Amino acid sequence: MVNPKWLPFFVTGTSPNSWESEVPSNEVILTALTEQKERIIKAFEGKSEESIKEPIKMGVHTMSTFGDIVQFVVWHEGVHAGIIEGLNRTTSQ
Repeated sequence: MVNPKWLPFFVTGTSPNSWESEVPSNEVILTALTEQKERIIKAFEGKSEESIKEPIKMGVHTMSTFGDIVQFVVWHEGVHAGIIEGLNRTTSQ
């Protein structure tokens, strides 16, 4: 994570309405997201089949390798992108 202080902003069940400390600017977050691709490549390259220390269970699914985590994150971020796109379309009409 670029800045561990950001974790409370993005854990399950949080929303901007509940943020109590100073929030990073959109520009800072967008810069971090832009640079994220290189950080992910550096952290996971060649490790997709490597087992993680402790498997992560989410409902009926279990993630036990780095590749499993990357697949989940890609799907999860896609869900966010879809919701944001839908909200943008709804509010721009």
